[in-house]
Amino acid sequence: MPRSGRSLNLREMDSNPPTFDGDIDCVKLNSFLFQFESYFTFIGYDLELDGVTVDLELGQCVRNSAISWYETFMQGPGTPKAWTAMKYALENNFKEPSFQQKIRSALLNIKQRGSYHGYVAKFQEQLRLAPLEPIFAK
Repeated sequence: MPRSGRSLNLREMDSNPPTFDGDIDCVKLNSFLFQFESYFTFIGYDLELDGVTVDLELGQCVRNSAISWYETFMQGPGTPKAWTAMKYALENNFKEPSFQQKIRSALLNIKQRGSYHGYVAKFQEQLRLAPLEPIFAK
């Protein structure tokens, strides 16, 4: 039984969970977080209710420099052991400091080369990486 106190009926998966090497690369980190959340949601975890258990599962998914970060995070006595806290800490540690500004600058300078559909797809991919603040999205 997970630490949340609720019983789980987890599905078997034919694939392994995603891995993260700890590169300072927002695209790789976003991809890992999406795959990680999708994988563990699919097998039956509720990322909010089972956050502590999901944090422990993350231990099997980190490699290289991410292992050191994970050990430090898990051993921190005052560190909240919940998925939302760990996700926030991952983003703070493994995203380039100026990533959002870099992507927004690229959005301002994007030019259509080739098909309209290719341009829209590239624009939407860039926008996904640096979403607009809610105040500007109206």
